[in-house]
Amino acid sequence: SSQISPAWTTRYFAVILGPMVLLAGQGLRRARGLGFAALVALVSLFAGYEVHNDKENARGIVNGVKPYLKQGELIISTHPEQTPVLRYYAGAGYRWATTLGPTKDPHIFDWRDAVSRLDAAKAQPTMDKLLATVKPGQEFVVIQPVFRDYRAWRAKWTKLVWRKATAWSWLLEHDPRYQVVAHVVSDEIALKENYFKPVQAFVYKRLR
Repeated sequence: SSQISPAWTTRYFAVILGPMVLLAGQGLRRARGLGFAALVALVSLFAGYEVHNDKENARGIVNGVKPYLKQGELIISTHPEQTPVLRYYAGAGYRWATTLGPTKDPHIFDWRDAVSRLDAAKAQPTMDKLLATVKPGQEFVVIQPVFRDYRAWRAKWTKLVWRKATAWSWLLEHDPRYQVVAHVVSDEIALKENYFKPVQAFVYKRLR
């Protein structure tokens, strides 16, 4: 059922990779000369394989917002599970949050009851509580997905992420307390051709 739903991704096969390698090794050992020939054939087939970094453009976006960031400033990801990869590229020294609220440990994402927790996190109260920690005159960054292929956002979780991110965007755009300082986005060609779920960033300033 997961094969025909948007929840599926091929990396889930990693869980059976270890047993498959052990089984293949046992088979190659028993096959002797034929097994060695099969091993040589497999190595030659996969020799030119390389991993394509085409899921998201997190590294480029984080590098784009770094000139605006100061130590201790708030970074909000409206796609909650992307916080760890954003933290990886941004480095230490920043405060992190999502549409769920403050993030205690940005190195991981807690999937326990994530759908019900995100559904219960109302946009306006959550945003107001977070941004109350930003002093007038200070800046903060909101990193959010670029919603261009809606087939990728039809699952229960991803659809909820889309709803919350859209709500936050609307609230920030219409709130006179906040002003957009910069919009950081990748090259349009890269967005159209290379990335499955690209992200963009908005740098805001809280007005006095």
